[in-house]
Amino acid sequence: MFQPTFGAFLPQSHRTEFMSDVRTARCCSRHEAKIAAIFVSRAEVSSNRSHSRQARANVVRKMNMECKTAHLSSLASGLSYGDAERMHVQTKKLNSYRKSPAPEWIADPEKTRRVLVCYLEKRAGKVTAGTLAERLKKAEATCIAKSEEKSRTLNKLCREYQKTQNPDRRKRLETQIRNLDADIFATKRGIGALVLRAAFLYWRTGSSSPETAHALGAPVHPVAVRQWLHRLNTLAKKQFGYE
Repeated sequence: MFQPTFGAFLPQSHRTEFMSDVRTARCCSRHEAKIAAIFVSRAEVSSNRSHSRQARANVVRKMNMECKTAHLSSLASGLSYGDAERMHVQTKKLNSYRKSPAPEWIADPEKTRRVLVCYLEKRAGKVTAGTLAERLKKAEATCIAKSEEKSRTLNKLCREYQKTQNPDRRKRLETQIRNLDADIFATKRGIGALVLRAAFLYWRTGSSSPETAHALGAPVHPVAVRQWLHRLNTLAKKQFGYE
């Protein structure tokens, strides 16, 4: 994904300050000078009211592509300007398709640790004292101990699935077996790490729940990812008052 470093892609509130910096700064390379020049021209076109709105938008769009091309053609990327000019560049706005933005607490490591430990303790059904690291270790140990009982239940459901001939009952058993198997897998692999990674991928990188589940690996299902995140956010609001 393209990572912008210059003001053409900064928020609107910061572009005026960056504009004055670009006009007075001395760029240390031709690469930076080209991007700075494109940005200055773009700002001048945007402020020129002698052209129609559509004409200004078309020129600005073209300059944005030139800026991206100039950014791609660098020594680090190994691409020449001609190579980058023929490439298709696609940008992705974070969480653009979602009803609500990512919660603020996910950007604070300390708040995230608190929410995660509290979630695991509720999942384990046991709240303990100590530091966050100690509480996390105890909660995960309790979840692993409970997974042994869940494994016996899973074997029992599998035996029943082999014997029953009722289609409706087999369909319900399939769902129960799939969910229980995913729960045991997540617990033994490290439920805390999986839930934390799911929250990071979904809220910090903008991945969808299917993409997040695929990154976590089978048999984690997208529905399980959405359940984890919903419970994390609900717990953060009710328990800590985080937004």
